Amino acid sequence: MATALLFSLVLQQLSVAPSPCEVGVPAVVRATDGEKPIPELAVVVESSDGEVVELGVTDANGEVRYVPSKVDHVHFVAVRDRVRWVAPLHVVPAPKRWLYAAVCMPLGLVLLWRALRRSGPRS
Repeated sequence: MATALLFSLVLQQLSVAPSPCEVGVPAVVRATDGEKPIPELAVVVESSDGEVVELGVTDANGEVRYVPSKVDHVHFVAVRDRVRWVAPLHVVPAPKRWLYAAVCMPLGLVLLWRALRRSGPRS
């Protein structure tokens, strides 16, 4: 009896991908029972400052999406058959891409100029 209960709890899970997640990038919360998705499971988001927001219910694939708006450490919580599932997610700031542009643009122009200069006029 205890083994069956243990395996039934181990196979059920709430997972989040991608983890960690950047601000503004959608995260997918997935509820499964073994390999089978769990539809219509209510999921809430608990932030580190104590705010609790209803995220919604899972769709036919057992998934619900969340787009974080600030850097935080959140927990996704779902309750099924008096069992509370918790999945953590660390939300990180979006990387600054202007540095890549500042380095790569001049480098690309120099390489293009050298390639055109080497080819020279063709007669």
